[in-house]
Amino acid sequence: MKEFNQILTRLTGIVLLLFLLTGSVFNQVPDKFNYQAVLRDAQGVARTNYAANVQVSIVQGSASGSVVYSETHSATSNALGLINLEIGSVNPANFANIDWSNGPYFIKINVNGTEMGTTQLLSVPYALYAKTAESANNAGVSGNESAFNNWDKDFSDDFSGNYNDLSDKPTIPAPVAGTESVFNAWDKNASDDFLGNYNDLINKPWLNASGIVYSNSNIGIGTASPTQQLSVAGNISATGSVNSNSYTYNVAKTRYLNIGGSTGSFNKNYTDIPATTTAFAHYLSSSATTYKLLYNVDLPNGAVIKGIRMTVYSSTGTITCSLNYGTDGWTKAPIASLTSATHTNTWQWSPEVTCDHTVNTANYCYGIEVSCDTPGLNLIGIIRIRYEISNL
Repeated sequence: MKEFNQILTRLTGIVLLLFLLTGSVFNQVPDKFNYQAVLRDAQGVARTNYAANVQVSIVQGSASGSVVYSETHSATSNALGLINLEIGSVNPANFANIDWSNGPYFIKINVNGTEMGTTQLLSVPYALYAKTAESANNAGVSGNESAFNNWDKDFSDDFSGNYNDLSDKPTIPAPVAGTESVFNAWDKNASDDFLGNYNDLINKPWLNASGIVYSNSNIGIGTASPTQQLSVAGNISATGSVNSNSYTYNVAKTRYLNIGGSTGSFNKNYTDIPATTTAFAHYLSSSATTYKLLYNVDLPNGAVIKGIRMTVYSSTGTITCSLNYGTDGWTKAPIASLTSATHTNTWQWSPEVTCDHTVNTANYCYGIEVSCDTPGLNLIGIIRIRYEISNL
């Protein structure tokens, strides 16, 4: 026995636990359950045909909790080393007093005086708790218990399921024939109704086949890929007025504002203008005096000024022209300023001076200032301002 106890203390554990509950829960629940275990030695070899005293304890609350039931079995393993026990069969009265609803419960196994471990019982033994429903099933329910006091037990006034037994039934209107007087003005001739065919429409709108497309909330005319709300590939002809800023160019358009020359802006009708000059020139100096010319400029709001140049007739001096802006047209620094070279009694275009200024007519005025530094025959002909616009 001592040898067996030493072997048991080295057992690695219980290999197989199988709990079986037999019988019907609502018929007859047995107050016991099956337990199986395989006894092995330290080398893992099954102990066959071996007699052992197995103590089984039911522990409540935790693995180290209180023992609420205990029994001992004298068992002999079979050819496979397996022992079979019916737990609850030794002391059935005490076993029946276990309150399975007050768990958790654990099973502790002791073989030949050596404790083999404690394992929590899961769902199978707790089926014994379902036995409490058996008493309710057998007791019978009359329907007169206090729990049913507020129930409606009079079925004589229950709804029969017949529509005609309903009260406050809705009024269903009589079928409409279509010949009632209320329909006298209605068009009852279906032969001339629209059949839903697009080709039967008159005044049909232009579609893609006509060169107009609608893509991503943009309309394209002459282009299949409009990038603006209205993109037109080709020339535009408009009858009537076009609102300002109503059309945006894909590429900014270059425009020119010419001051002087054929416009007559500088025409003072001087009788002493040399025959070699134009009648639309303006003296900037005489033989003894120099003059300064100021001229207001009207440019479209939002335009971008890109450059300025001029034609001059100079025999003695240098002519300076500047494009200014400010609240009065002159108070701020020049946007662009150019100076001509001295020429010998010929008209010449000066090189363009470039700039990049966006016109803001809401806050500023614009003006041209022209002067000469030396008395003599010095004249200004045309001042040309180059600018770009992005809107029609």
